[in-house]
Amino acid sequence: LFPYTTLFRSGLSKAYGPQTLFSNVSLTIVRGERVGLLGVNGTGKSTLLRVLAGEEPADEGTIDRRREATILYLPQEPPLPAAATPRRIVEEGLAEWKTAISRHEAIGRELASGVTDALLAEQSHLGERIEQLGGWSRGHVAEDMLSKLGVREIDRPVGTMSGGERRRVALARVLVARPTLAILDEPTNHLDTGVIDWLEQYLDAEYDGAVLMVTHDRYVLDAVCDRILELDRGALHEYQGGYSDYLEQKAERLGHEERAEANRLNAIRREKAWLMRGAKARTTKQKARIQRA
Repeated sequence: LFPYTTLFRSGLSKAYGPQTLFSNVSLTIVRGERVGLLGVNGTGKSTLLRVLAGEEPADEGTIDRRREATILYLPQEPPLPAAATPRRIVEEGLAEWKTAISRHEAIGRELASGVTDALLAEQSHLGERIEQLGGWSRGHVAEDMLSKLGVREIDRPVGTMSGGERRRVALARVLVARPTLAILDEPTNHLDTGVIDWLEQYLDAEYDGAVLMVTHDRYVLDAVCDRILELDRGALHEYQGGYSDYLEQKAERLGHEERAEANRLNAIRREKAWLMRGAKARTTKQKARIQRA
């Protein structure tokens, strides 16, 4: 699967002072996957997203990705230029598409003067990339995406908009750009039910990149995600399926942990009782048992 891998992160660790948020975390995201990230507040989910997006360095670990992979990140409070309009901001997401279209047209003109293998190869590669970015006709995609997300005044400066409206604009920019991996921190915040339903359908059926999202909306997780990750006590646990599957599998994991802990405590009690009876390290076997205790 590695040729289709979007990201591979190995042994990531991050701490703030004495508090370790996560330690030795490894994660692979494959092209087209829908992955949800869960954890109680304060466990470091947003920090992990920033590290994965390259917005913040890890203390330890390696980060690999496909050379041509693009990653875009939607934070909970996206920074946007106050004087810019939603139309202009979202059209920035089309920059790569516009560049590819322009270059493809230029190659067409160059080929009229003489065909070369290099030009043909570049034209073919650009054609594939344009298709990945949404096709050949995307002239009104910025306006369409803003409309789908409920942003009506697309030529009004975002500095005069509410925080919820600005988040919608930032989300539209990410979706229009169609990155290889979209990292979304609470993408459904400030969205009404109808828009959330549309977003679920879009991510599930139309968006061809991978998605990694943090959300408290269990219905979105069930509708969109095929894998759930949970950050718990500094470790990352993986569950296959959506939120309902996660609940079942987590209950099984916790039950196993409880049984393992009960067995450990019983073993401790037995060894403590043995030691309290005055065990003497006369043999190698007894010495080893004392060391284990």
